[in-house]
Amino acid sequence: TPEIEAGVITALKRPTACGVSVGHYLVPAGTLGCLAKRDDGKPDEIYILSNNHVLANTNNAERGDPILEPGLTDGGNPAHPIAHLTEFVPLRFDGSANRVDLAIARLARAAEVSPRIAGIGLVRNPPMAPCLGQAVRKRGRTTLETAGEIVDLSADIEVRYGLRTAFFEDQLAINDGTVPFSAAGDSGALILDAAESRPVGLLFAGGGTTTFANPIDLALEKLKIRIC
Repeated sequence: TPEIEAGVITALKRPTACGVSVGHYLVPAGTLGCLAKRDDGKPDEIYILSNNHVLANTNNAERGDPILEPGLTDGGNPAHPIAHLTEFVPLRFDGSANRVDLAIARLARAAEVSPRIAGIGLVRNPPMAPCLGQAVRKRGRTTLETAGEIVDLSADIEVRYGLRTAFFEDQLAINDGTVPFSAAGDSGALILDAAESRPVGLLFAGGGTTTFANPIDLALEKLKIRIC
């Protein structure tokens, strides 16, 4: 059985698209999944959606910490953050079940990120319920645009974060297509239905030929957000 690990396009122009390198100022790099708004927030407040381990340094961050685009490994400058960490769902390492690896960060200037996903275009709402055999695609920092197929709707897995392991239940499993669906650095990428570009999941880990994602409806519900 292959070991499953949490994974973490570089862009300097503004506005940048989604699907590019991003990260907490102490994290090498992950992927900017998409833009979101809070259900109870102000209309002009726009947030980056990605993983806890990308934006919140695996529980080791503080609200307000700078978020870089591109991520640190790709040349991001901590003196010029694109966003600031707003909220994250803590990851549990005590053996109890996790359901999401999730965080949001408020953009410093909303105009600096386009809601378009690089190479794919605009996301279509509402999100779609995943199904077995569904063809999906994503844009990530490392492997860029790739396609795959959902092979499990309720995967229970153990994911290694550095020296610690977290248990997740009821996750989506996506098998590679003609090329690997994801690699380290793609964490946080928004997974879309291949035909309709509607959100299905949020990529957070992978091992062997399989990528794992949080179901998008659960991710949105946890932080009371909606995708722009």
